[in-house]
Amino acid sequence: MLSSDLKSLQELKNRILANNVDSSLYIFECEDNYFLAYQYVNAIAKIRHLEVDIIYDNFDSVVTSAKDDLFVVSDDSVRLLVYECKDVFTTNLDKSQLDNVIVLCKKNDTSFEAIKMPKLVD
Repeated sequence: MLSSDLKSLQELKNRILANNVDSSLYIFECEDNYFLAYQYVNAIAKIRHLEVDIIYDNFDSVVTSAKDDLFVVSDDSVRLLVYECKDVFTTNLDKSQLDNVIVLCKKNDTSFEAIKMPKLVD
């Protein structure tokens, strides 16, 4: 499961309002653009006192970097790593090495559940 069994946007919103957001991996599946997702990214970063660091390489490089300690991804990290992509192709993720990581994607091809971000309407 994702982020301690977090399954919906409403649950995430409730946790943010309660200042109770953990460092687990979050995958935001965005139907439209990433605007709404970044509102949640910024709220999580503010609560956890982290700087947002957007990663533009492929996701496997984020995983490799985390393993190689190029990015310190742990509870004492000062950065929230955000990876923005169309599809997440990595299916063998080790969540234990992906604390303080948020993936923004259009389609989630992993075995992990994603929080669906709805399309914004006027």
